Amino acid sequence: DTEAIKRFWQKVNKKGAIQDHMPDRCWEWTGNTSKGGYGRFFANGGEWRAHRFSYLLATGDEPEQVLHKCHNPKCVRPSHLQGGDQGTT
Repeated sequence: DTEAIKRFWQKVNKKGAIQDHMPDRCWEWTGNTSKGGYGRFFANGGEWRAHRFSYLLATGDEPEQVLHKCHNPKCVRPSHLQGGDQGTT
């Protein structure tokens, strides 16, 4: 849905925090967040975690988990995200 994608990127600040262990800035979610600080986005009739939606847009995959290499729950930058499962650390 092109409109949902457009709405998604309108809620992203590409000049977010710089983490010491990352080579570039986080792209931080500016919309609604959960109690844990994760972005919340509504599209396709349901609620998404913003970083999972970003990962899906970038890769076409929906793994069991999408982890933040930057350790920033608001980050949606695809290069800061990693797909995994319960065994991924």
